[in-house]
Amino acid sequence: MPNLTNILTAIKRILSTPVDELSRAQLHLRNTIDLVFFCGRKMKEDRATQMAAALTYRTIFSLVPLTVLALLIFKAFGGFAALGDNTQEGIYNYLGIDFATQTHTPPDKTAASQDVNQTQHLDTAPSPPSNQPLHTSSTNAPPPLTTTTTTTTTTTQTAPSNQTQQTVVTFFENLDDQVSDINLAGFGAIGIAVLIWGAVSLLVTAERSFNTIYQCPAGRSWHMRITIYWAIITLGPVLLFISFFAATQALDFANSIPGLSTLFSLLSTFTALITTWLLLLILYMLMPNTRVAFRPALIGSLVAATLWELGKSGFRLYVTKALSAASLNVALYGSLGLILIFLLWIYITWLIIVFGLEITSTLQLLPGQRLKNHQQQSDANAVLSTEHLLLFLAATAHNFCHAEPTTAQSLAQSLSLSARSIQQLADFLITHHLIHRLDTSDTSVRAFSLAKPPQDIPLSHIIDLAHEQTTSRLKDTPDFPTSRYLNKLIKAQKSATHSQTLADIIAHK
Repeated sequence: MPNLTNILTAIKRILSTPVDELSRAQLHLRNTIDLVFFCGRKMKEDRATQMAAALTYRTIFSLVPLTVLALLIFKAFGGFAALGDNTQEGIYNYLGIDFATQTHTPPDKTAASQDVNQTQHLDTAPSPPSNQPLHTSSTNAPPPLTTTTTTTTTTTQTAPSNQTQQTVVTFFENLDDQVSDINLAGFGAIGIAVLIWGAVSLLVTAERSFNTIYQCPAGRSWHMRITIYWAIITLGPVLLFISFFAATQALDFANSIPGLSTLFSLLSTFTALITTWLLLLILYMLMPNTRVAFRPALIGSLVAATLWELGKSGFRLYVTKALSAASLNVALYGSLGLILIFLLWIYITWLIIVFGLEITSTLQLLPGQRLKNHQQQSDANAVLSTEHLLLFLAATAHNFCHAEPTTAQSLAQSLSLSARSIQQLADFLITHHLIHRLDTSDTSVRAFSLAKPPQDIPLSHIIDLAHEQTTSRLKDTPDFPTSRYLNKLIKAQKSATHSQTLADIIAHK
């Protein structure tokens, strides 16, 4: 606890110290903390908890179709059973369940073996001499009851966990056998369509959620969706197979060479992290209906992969306690408690994935110092200021004169604003008939253009629109007549620009 208190005190000191007085390491730490808090607030704005809940429901609905498709892909490599015991255990561990050495030796057999050995020992023990009393002292009596009781207690405590693990293993083995015997021709068109729709529905919900985070327009056309979805469905199982099979083969090879086993066993611990990292990187790059920069996606997927691996370790510890015979979870729900824990783990997984994508979008749209500038403009009304409206219209007018559209991404980078703020400005200007939205061949690109020539847009009109938003939020007090002072400022600005138009701004007059 003292170490934790010191860490929290140091973090508070870094957050309260002026930026100019921080060292480079402290500045990086502060920027990281600001990024985490900003993404947390953005998750609240995007209703990340509702996203995770919807994705959890879709995951349950699509679990069997996705598993069947994955096993069909594994079938091309010889089936799930052909992976070998070590590779199968690696996949189980990757999913968050440790099956090593527990599915082959159930505890009840050990207890039974101990009871048999004790019984045989009692049967073969020599009988006392005839001249010795039948009753003996307690120090010489064998303790069969005590040993049996202890073994039974241990078996009872470990039975739920082992039974749960064996149930999951049996489920995958039976499903693999059933998939191996599947005759796709017997499914019919309707059966295959239902199978594909069950798998695709999860990806459709995920794309909508990712588009909300990136403030993208509506989803892609269906021919583009099918291509991307099929790539995700096929690349995921193939990447899992290659990574775990390669790790298992490398570890077996290292065990045959003295001195390399320790090194390879250490490197194999990072196999799960690297696999998750690559899977999330592919998901972040392909799923949103926009251009995702590689470096932000690389960082966001690494953060999400690390959190998921840490969460998996903590959740495994929680499951060990929750499935014990004496736990309240087992007492209340029995075997149904496993379903609740499984739903909770899926929900946490989607929250982590959404958080990683929030980091990706923030790093792409608000890199470096722009994040700090955006935090100062977090209020929606503050975005609709005179300078933002003028800069938005000036950039659009400049491209208008060169017969080029203005994209939302270029505006976000030049104005140091988020995609959400750009959308607010665009909606405001579209409502007042100053710009209009363009239809592009690429639905992931949002483009705008002026609704009228720049010489027909007076600057005084833009000033009036901006100050209408400010005046509505101000309240006069007896000591400070805010609206009267603001009206004087508006008159001075309009007087200085009464004969100027938007064309004068881009002409540098």
